[in-house]
Amino acid sequence: MIRSGDPDGSDESEYASDDEVADALRALNEADYEALMRSARVRAMGMVGQSGEDLLNTAIERLLEGERRWRRGAPLLAVIRGILRSLSMDWWRREDLVRISLEADLALADGERPGVITGAVDPSPGVERQLIAKQEMESLREAFGEDEIAWEIVLALAGGESPQEIRYAYELTQTQYDSALKRIWRLKRKLTGGDGT
Repeated sequence: MIRSGDPDGSDESEYASDDEVADALRALNEADYEALMRSARVRAMGMVGQSGEDLLNTAIERLLEGERRWRRGAPLLAVIRGILRSLSMDWWRREDLVRISLEADLALADGERPGVITGAVDPSPGVERQLIAKQEMESLREAFGEDEIAWEIVLALAGGESPQEIRYAYELTQTQYDSALKRIWRLKRKLTGGDGT
């Protein structure tokens, strides 16, 4: 189901048809799927109740159903990674809203309000590891502050994306990409208190 009448005024012929999307997905090899799974697992870190497999399946489903579109000429893996990024960001936004709502609804007996609720009940094994990973990811995310593009580049690199795919996905010039890498390198040195190695 390809949507018509794109708000950005782009021509429908710029986008792959449903059949082309399905054919391209079938043509992906095992290495491609492994790379996508690595990206999905990185994006799903700290997401209690959401696995990398779930995230990747949802991304592919959205692409197949036409909810997300593939512009001809764009690397398919970069498009799917972009969908993974978007799904992950949506999940964290919802998580933040739930956390805020819970804090607003909870009051302690003596009138004090609790701090940020960071845990969630999950009967599956490894909940502690998931919570630790979530806390580490949140701390790392906070270290990047308002530098969204640097944070996204770190996640993309951790997910196995190539510099070319990252530059394409975020519409970065080589200079912008290199500048972001320098900011990442400086932050790494600051956080590790050393030379960044």
